[in-house]
Amino acid sequence: MGTSARTIRYQIDEMMGDELVASHAVNGHDPVDALEQIVAGPFIERGQHLRWYRVVDEASASVFEYSVPS
Repeated sequence: MGTSARTIRYQIDEMMGDELVASHAVNGHDPVDALEQIVAGPFIERGQHLRWYRVVDEASASVFEYSVPS
């Protein structure tokens, strides 16, 4: 038997500091899979980066914050 291809709906907000600059609705197997559909990785936890991505699992209301290292 194969593995489940179930995907999760994520809302991805591109942020510049506290300002929203773009928003995307994407399906993915996990937050990083969804984020890879709009920006190339690798990704790290947000930390103090000015440009960052907020990834929200719409079903569970879980929030993840990532940035792309310079």
